[in-house]
Amino acid sequence: MSIILVEGESKSMKTSVGQQILEALDELGKRVIRADAGSFFRKVTVCVWDQLDAEAITSPTAEDFSRAALKVLDSKAPYDLTRDWGDSLHSARVDHTVGTVSQTALVQEASKKWWLETPSQALESDTDVLVLDGRNPRARLQPWLDANHMAPTLELFCVCDPVIAAERTLKGRGIEEPTEDEKAHEQAAIEKRRYEDRHRDTLAFIDPPVYESFEPGMDPVKAIQESRDKGGVAGPLPVRIDTGTMTRDVQRDVVVSLVRAALSTTA
Repeated sequence: MSIILVEGESKSMKTSVGQQILEALDELGKRVIRADAGSFFRKVTVCVWDQLDAEAITSPTAEDFSRAALKVLDSKAPYDLTRDWGDSLHSARVDHTVGTVSQTALVQEASKKWWLETPSQALESDTDVLVLDGRNPRARLQPWLDANHMAPTLELFCVCDPVIAAERTLKGRGIEEPTEDEKAHEQAAIEKRRYEDRHRDTLAFIDPPVYESFEPGMDPVKAIQESRDKGGVAGPLPVRIDTGTMTRDVQRDVVVSLVRAALSTTA
């Protein structure tokens, strides 16, 4: 099984990069499982609200969230890679409370379990490629990689300027010509989220200390080989792509070329 990791700060285009990876793998006829830490937290939040609804609690306190999370985490629902969650992951109440739920100690501890169980499920299901994204995925997955004598096939480190990220986020909401106030407000929200992610008490986001940069027009095979040579026995270095400097089509070409190069040169 090959493993592709996608990392980066909030709104660094990880979702679109992940989708482009899936498209590239589908074209290659690969059996793929994609899992991301953000969706795991949202799945837990959906299950927490299911539990609160069952108890007829409409205005939950922080204590209610923690108690419901304890019950939810005793089940296997949030770890199910096959369930169709539909639009429930992006409902308004999930958007408003996922931050609260995800920062409870119980859920943070559960996320560590998720990082270890997800690749095991993929391996047992005879998957060709597992695509995982989140904050610092290599560090969280390392115990599993060591135990199974494996290393990532490719790790993409996505970056995007917050000004550009704000504009793209607003367009994603259907706001094609946002006002300056709307752009400033969205930019501030993204910068605040990134600051908070870097200053969390546990599992804070940290930039990879070393990486291989890749830009459109470069040789993907050479970039992949250099990332492996420099990474040595620890596995390939992350390949940094600046999504903010690329159109969607160029980004797709870059991602597809790196995925194809990584898989074609795997030992």
